[in-house]
Amino acid sequence: MRRRCSPRSAPTGTSRPTCAPTSARCRSGSATSRPTRPSRRWSARSGGCSTRGCSTSSLCYLHGREELVAVMQAMPQWSGCAVAAVILVVLAALPARAQDGLVAHWAFDDGSGPVAVDASPSALDADVIGARWVKGLFGTALWFDGQTSHVQAGQVPGLDGSDEMTISAWVYWEGGGRYPNIITGGQWSPGGFLVFVTDQNCQFRMGRPGHRAGDPNSQWGEGGASFISGFEAGRWYHLVASFKRPTIATYLDGKPVTKGTWDHPVGYSGDLVIGRWNAGSACHMGLIDDVRIYNRALAPDEIVALHQATSTGRDATGAQAYELLPEPEVKPIATFTTRDCALQVDELGRVISLIEKSTGRELLLDPTQMVAARVNGQSASRIRCRIDGNRLTFSFGRDGVSAAVRVEEKRDYLAFEVIEADESIESLSFLQLQLKPMPLRSAMSGAARDDQVGACLRALTIDTRVQVGGASPMLTATATREYGIVGTRAGLIVCAIDKLLPSLQALVNSENVPKSKLGGPWARHAEENRGSYLFSDVGEADVDDWIALANRGGFTTVHFSSWWKTLGHYEPSPRLFPNGMAGLKATVDRIHEAGLRAGMHTLTGCIQPTDEWVSPVPDPRLAADATYTLIEPMDETSDAIYVLEKPKRHDTIWSYAGAGNVIRIGNELIHYSTISYEEPYGFLKCTRGAFGTAVSAHEKGVKADHLLQRYIAFYPDERSTLVGEVADRIAQAYNECGFDQIYQDGAEGMGGWRSMEVMRTAIYERLKRPATVEASAWGHWSWYFHSRVGAWDHSKWGFRISQDLHCADLPFYRDASLLQAQLGWWAVNGPGPQYRAEMPEEMEYFCAKVMANDAPMSLQGIGRLGKPANARMLEYLTMTGWYERLRLARYFSDAVLNRLRKPGDDYHLRQAEDGRWELLPSEFATHVVTGLDDGTDAWLTQNPHAEQP
Repeated sequence: MRRRCSPRSAPTGTSRPTCAPTSARCRSGSATSRPTRPSRRWSARSGGCSTRGCSTSSLCYLHGREELVAVMQAMPQWSGCAVAAVILVVLAALPARAQDGLVAHWAFDDGSGPVAVDASPSALDADVIGARWVKGLFGTALWFDGQTSHVQAGQVPGLDGSDEMTISAWVYWEGGGRYPNIITGGQWSPGGFLVFVTDQNCQFRMGRPGHRAGDPNSQWGEGGASFISGFEAGRWYHLVASFKRPTIATYLDGKPVTKGTWDHPVGYSGDLVIGRWNAGSACHMGLIDDVRIYNRALAPDEIVALHQATSTGRDATGAQAYELLPEPEVKPIATFTTRDCALQVDELGRVISLIEKSTGRELLLDPTQMVAARVNGQSASRIRCRIDGNRLTFSFGRDGVSAAVRVEEKRDYLAFEVIEADESIESLSFLQLQLKPMPLRSAMSGAARDDQVGACLRALTIDTRVQVGGASPMLTATATREYGIVGTRAGLIVCAIDKLLPSLQALVNSENVPKSKLGGPWARHAEENRGSYLFSDVGEADVDDWIALANRGGFTTVHFSSWWKTLGHYEPSPRLFPNGMAGLKATVDRIHEAGLRAGMHTLTGCIQPTDEWVSPVPDPRLAADATYTLIEPMDETSDAIYVLEKPKRHDTIWSYAGAGNVIRIGNELIHYSTISYEEPYGFLKCTRGAFGTAVSAHEKGVKADHLLQRYIAFYPDERSTLVGEVADRIAQAYNECGFDQIYQDGAEGMGGWRSMEVMRTAIYERLKRPATVEASAWGHWSWYFHSRVGAWDHSKWGFRISQDLHCADLPFYRDASLLQAQLGWWAVNGPGPQYRAEMPEEMEYFCAKVMANDAPMSLQGIGRLGKPANARMLEYLTMTGWYERLRLARYFSDAVLNRLRKPGDDYHLRQAEDGRWELLPSEFATHVVTGLDDGTDAWLTQNPHAEQP
């Protein structure tokens, strides 16, 4: 086992060796004949070398680089002895100041185990995840497999806001790619720093702190300098990046390469990752060794000295450069089973096996740390696990932090519940599984599957966040202190594909989760979900017109798209329903009498500015995305809001897709149009009394809330009773009027994953009638009652291409998300100033693909009275009706439908003289006439099909 000596004393309680003040000799062997030298002492721990009189576990002291080389040359077969333990490094040869400012140092001398020790005073020991230990003349290092291997540490102290830093690493590439970073310093955008790899090129990059890429209110930028263009695989490179504002300088093998200008401080927040960018991205393929980070800029002579001191044994290339060290035998301490799977955990807290029983397949890619915790802003490492019955207790780090997870063995699934967690834990991922590559993955369903087997991780409490990411999917269930950790639950199903939906149904029936026979595991096969719907602005006066249009188009549902007076209180629109709720109910009843279903559109939690919860007195329960403190009083004429805190990057305009520019102070809403990000901080050029609220004076020290806004609407705070009151108003209309379908649009405007789920669930739980549910947000928890996914905003151009792309996503909707798919929202487009009218063959192409894939659809752009946007609207509705009735009747055989699915192929539907429906292949050729005298006014078209009657 290799350890580098440090000129400082080892911290109390550690076993790191210090340099021996003696001449070279072997403690468990005879003294050497080399003369004693008073300086430049070297030390290394031998892991079992039998060369030159050394025996197992001996400690050798050598003098100078030349003695190290002599020892290595004297070893006839270094690979046969424990050279990983004989590697020596001369820190004494480095200037003493080379250790100053060292805030992280992973020497990778450990040689085994899941932890890489940080030799710096920060003691940020890192988790080794999927990487393998290797040995060579250089000592020991880590090998990364190019797929999921990485090393993860907490946030390195002393860097954020600094005007200096240095990063050093030894790298051995065996391949390149996009973008297997060597080092990722925290979050990228805002801030961050990277040892960035693209193809065979490597550079150092820094991001501007406090600014985010793609944010129109930010001034994002990034700068850097190159290490190398076109690196060579199979050899070592020493990379050093030194930053001293405003200059970035890079060095390769101790020699300067290039410089870049970067006049911003280091922006750094989050974990430091070695070997990859982020979860789901490619990782480094090859070796990484001796990673160091300083909070100062090393001088050129220090970089040269560092290179010389760490370059020993790095001359070998290719197959001679290293060999993999044997991995220790992995033994389970616990096995948990269902009728379909077996999961094993070891004493290091890793899931080491996940077997699907019917096939015997191992689904786990690599042993995966079952739990991960963040404590005091840092990722906890050094995880250990012990078992007591069905209770797994995990300890983290050196401070005694722990958490306990109970695992319940059910027939169809395993249930994981956090039953204890230290208060210092900020977040706890209490189940993590890194699976082998699976082609179908969905965070909404929690499933990762192929055509034989699948794994599905389901949240069993609303505060459990389940994520599924990457081609080799990582399934994760996480709880946070913000919403509560103890009591969070998740369920895991692993089984053959034909058992997946039945097992999910069993889970839903057994657990305290939302239940819907039209949603979740029942959605795919519910007949009610097969029908299509027609968007309408139906009212009391014209309900029969809309029924006629729906029947013509073969729609099973008339969807009420704008039936409300205001979003929020959701009272019926007096223009459409002069008799209020009674008129709305009578309209729905009339639709039911016609044998159709009624759908209700909502914008979920949206509250528009004219609603009573906003004007004339804003409800204090409206959600805010930031809160500030007034540092100056305001009178009724003030047009500036000066605050103590530096503002976040807010919008400065009121727009549909923006995040709003409204401040709430007391009972007044204020528009601003400028933000001061320099002291004095503030919101300037204000318009007082926005949305009819009363202008009033405000005292110094009161709070000013920036209200959450999107889609020209505000939202209820997820923790407030306003969520329930908005849900009550929507559910009242649904229940009293007898609706059958609800679209929860705009839910993503709530901001966070949990707020969306809270709002959507509050509405669903109040519905007293079965509901086909769709939504613009495809959340994990709401999957339990979600029925159909796949609605796209309709295209204005490229109708065929759009439909082909939409159809290509059907396997994701059905086989990954495990729900019914739909191929709307389509529209009958008329000619406009920026687009042309939709042609008959384009409408028929759409209808044919809907029927071929047996997917419901939805249609917009239908005008019931007056001049329609497209003069052929009724013709298109008739065509739609033919196709829809044949689809719902399953008229054509699978063989015909398979031919019909082929992208780009056109067919024309017609009814033969004997009444049978048939599809004729069609060809639409294009030709452009540019003039009447240039030969383009005449052309020949070849029929590619067989002779026809």
